[in-house]
Amino acid sequence: MSEGAPLCLNRYDGERKLLSVGNPVLETEVEVVDLETGTSRLPMGEAGEVRVRGPQMMTGYHNKPEETAYVLRDGYIYTGDIGYVDRDGFLFLVDRKKEMVIVWRLQRLSARDRRGSVQSPGDSRGGYGRQAR
Repeated sequence: MSEGAPLCLNRYDGERKLLSVGNPVLETEVEVVDLETGTSRLPMGEAGEVRVRGPQMMTGYHNKPEETAYVLRDGYIYTGDIGYVDRDGFLFLVDRKKEMVIVWRLQRLSARDRRGSVQSPGDSRGGYGRQAR
């Protein structure tokens, strides 16, 4: 996540867990909140939107006040990621709230948007992508 430069998760000195993106670095808070309002913290193990705050996080998008207001609320960056925190404080990402992610000019739809879609023949990944323009 470029908004959290240089990093906000996965400390180098700590324990690691398979499939986890890690746990917060010092002075960084990571919370999982409800998908509807983004204001109610969810209990451990329950999936919701991930929000992060810390001194290394961005303060806004350059010349994009509407996008900044949507992403930055109450001092937190709302990542658009859906995840949960386990009992040891490790974050696991399971989906995206936003409709798609663009990675190197390829648009990948979220799992929620792929449900019910037709899978390409021979594609065992369960998803599909298309070139961004």
